[in-house]
Amino acid sequence: MSKIIEYPVIMTKHSKGNFSVSSPNIPGMKAKGKIILQAYLHAIKSAETVLEGKTAPKVFSIRDWKLEDNQKIFFIPVLVKS
Repeated sequence: MSKIIEYPVIMTKHSKGNFSVSSPNIPGMKAKGKIILQAYLHAIKSAETVLEGKTAPKVFSIRDWKLEDNQKIFFIPVLVKS
């Protein structure tokens, strides 16, 4: 059985205007894009690929995350095995 879990990710805007996405919740999950929407959609696909066939990791609290000025937190819906 599968379910959707919303994982927090960190989106970073780079000086050349492109974006990258990573998540402390999902080691190995990385994505990038020329625009925010593209990076966001690639992050969902990357997270699902990394977690394919694995038990869903616990969602970390974002309360203590330290961000740079060029970073924002987004939540992505990820289809995982329950």
